[in-house]
Amino acid sequence: MDNRKLGNAGEDLACRYLQKEGYEILERNKHYSRFCEIDIIAKYKNTHIFVEVKTRKSDAFGTPFEAITKACLLYTSDAADE
Repeated sequence: MDNRKLGNAGEDLACRYLQKEGYEILERNKHYSRFCEIDIIAKYKNTHIFVEVKTRKSDAFGTPFEAITKACLLYTSDAADE
């Protein structure tokens, strides 16, 4: 499975999980700038949730959490403020 297919499969799985937990999926792969794409925007009650999905075959190159950079967090925060 190539990286794009693996990433899409991870996002599909995340969406199904969130929906099962009562979240409403508002948007997927929303581009805010050339530097920022939000994988999933969801809503739970009155709160909007921005989800970054990191799907890995193994932790050999780090955990998904470790793959989220400071720049990614800053761009996501800026997008949420819009």
